Amino acid sequence: MEAVTRRRLRPKWVTGLRPRLEAILRNGISRGSLLGKGRIVSDMLEVTELTLVNEPREMEAKVEGKEVRFVYPLRGNESFDDVYYPLVRMLSNL
Repeated sequence: MEAVTRRRLRPKWVTGLRPRLEAILRNGISRGSLLGKGRIVSDMLEVTELTLVNEPREMEAKVEGKEVRFVYPLRGNESFDDVYYPLVRMLSNL
C-alpha cells in the first residue's frame, strides 16, 4: 500500500494534540522529534498517539486511508507555542 500525502482546501479541526503535547513537554523542550499517529473522522483529525524520540528527523506527514502518521522535528530552543501552532497548521491541512 502506497502512502499518499494530500492537502485539503478546507482546514480540518485537530483534536487531542494539546493535552498530549503538554504532557510530553512538561519537563522542557529537548532536541529530537515528535512522532504521532491519528485518524481522520469526518472533518476532524483526532491525534491518538504522540511520543518524543531523541533522534532528529525530517518533517513528514503521511495519510493512508483514514490513518495519519506524522513526524515533527524539535530544535530544543522553542516555546510551547512555537511547536504547537505550526504543528496544528500542518495537521489541519492534511
